[in-house]
Formats: sequence, structure tokens, C-alpha cells
Amino acid sequence: MKQKLIYYSIRSFLFLGKVLPKRSIYRFSHWVLVRYYRKRPKRVEILHQNIERAFPEKERKEVERFCEMVYTEVSKMLAETVLLYHRRIDLEHAVTNKEEAVGRLKHLQSNAPNGILLIAGHYGNWELLGLFLGTCGFPIVNVVKQSTNHQVDAEIITPFRERYGSRMVEHEGAMLALVKALKSGKIASLMIDQVVHPPNGVPVNFFGHPTAATKAVAVLKQKYDPLVVPIFIQRVDEEKFEVKIGDPIEPRPEIYTDKQQQLIDMTQQYYDIIEAQIRQAPEQWLWLYNRWKKIDFEK
Repeated sequence: MKQKLIYYSIRSFLFLGKVLPKRSIYRFSHWVLVRYYRKRPKRVEILHQNIERAFPEKERKEVERFCEMVYTEVSKMLAETVLLYHRRIDLEHAVTNKEEAVGRLKHLQSNAPNGILLIAGHYGNWELLGLFLGTCGFPIVNVVKQSTNHQVDAEIITPFRERYGSRMVEHEGAMLALVKALKSGKIASLMIDQVVHPPNGVPVNFFGHPTAATKAVAVLKQKYDPLVVPIFIQRVDEEKFEVKIGDPIEPRPEIYTDKQQQLIDMTQQYYDIIEAQIRQAPEQWLWLYNRWKKIDFEK
């Protein structure tokens, strides 16, 4: 019953996104988000703890203001996604540096015999980034975590994400799908900024604190040598974004006798790049989940 209620609530929200003026959608989205989190004090506490951990120099009032900025950014992302669902945002003009980004991807693709593995995070409007790549002729094979509501996934989220030719694969069996994509010269994608427990996760430092991150990117780089390319999308104005594509990341030239240590060092390289991008506009990252869980790597 609860799953059905969630499904029809989302359907109702999507209907409003079709008929309401844009400004009303943004306001309603912000109201829903703030109301949702303020009724969940543990979630609010996690947000505050994350900000205080990442920016210990911020005073309490600064943390409060920053949290409000995070709510605003997430609500914008939510409203934009609803508008994208109904094609009410013009992808052709939403990315201000489209020609530069497309040219950069074409150049990378021409020098990637083993495929391209994009690494990204929950930053800016990551849903728009996936759609943008598809419309520009770069459909991706993207690893996603399925929600607990299978009807929402099957009827709303997955068709939306696969609208322009991209393919979503679940975590279970994802490595095989990624290998197949890379071997055929395609573009694969991983969001790597979430906590991943051992044995699939390795220890890294993130904003100066220990956490765990997926070792999948480093494993694929070791075995198949794709181009590992960081990509982000940053909001620069209302419904305007800049796509940022970094240089391919190669392992440091140190000689390793321990492959596991190399995996850890490579993963830290990737996380350093994610952190550096977040610091450019920290309010645009998704701070609402526990990113620094206690993890026992000895098990």
C-alpha cells in the first residue's frame, strides 16, 4: 500500500509539472523538500554533521545558511528534473558550453580504443547531464542503484533516463555490463561519491576524513585500461549549466608490488578530483546522506 501511495504521489507531482507555470513548480518543489526534511530530524542532523565535518571553520550561523542553500539547490534540481521529464527545458540551450563539451568528448573518443569510463558525482543536475550526453550522440551505460519502489523505477525513472539511448544497469552484474561496453568502445559511467562498504569499497580520505569508496573504477583501469575521465555539470544560472570535462586520469608512476595498495591510491586520485570540484560550488553537491559512516576494513 505504501509503495502504491508513493507511486501515485510522484505521478501527481509530475502532473503538476506539466500544467503549472515554471515559477510555481520551483516554489512547490522547495516547499515539499523543506517540509519533508524538517519532519525528519535525523536527516537534518546528518546534513549539519556533514557540513561541520567538511568545513570545520564555519560557525553555527554559517552552517545554518549553508544548509538553506543546499535545500534550495536540491529543490531546483528536483523542479528541473520534473520539467525535463515533460521536455519543458530546452536541452539544446541549457548547456552554455555545448560546442566545447561535444568537441572535447569527440576528441577523447577518437583516442580511446578501450572505451571511456566517465566518473561523476551527485553534483549540479546530474540527471540533466545524462540526458545531455544522449542528445549529443554520446549515450552512456550507467550504473544505478534501484529504488525500493520497483514500479517507480520501471515506469518513471528508467524510461526517463534512457530516453535518448542511454542504458541503465543495476549494481548487481554491473561490472560485466561495464566491461562489455568498454570492450566495444562505448562510454560507461559511474557515480563514485557514495559510500561503498568492503569488500567492494576501499579506504579513502574525503574532505580530510576517512570513508570508503568503490574500487570498481580502479579495477577496470587496471584490467582494461579505458580512459578514466571526470565529468561534472555545474549550475551557472537559472536553467543554465556548464559541463566540465577533465583530463584523463592515469595512475601515478609509482611502482607497486601490492595491487590492492595501487587500487587504494588510484581511488584516492579519483576522490581528490571529486572533492576539488565540489569545493568550487559546494552547495551544489548532495550533502543529505551520511558520507562518513564508520566502516571496519579489518573484516
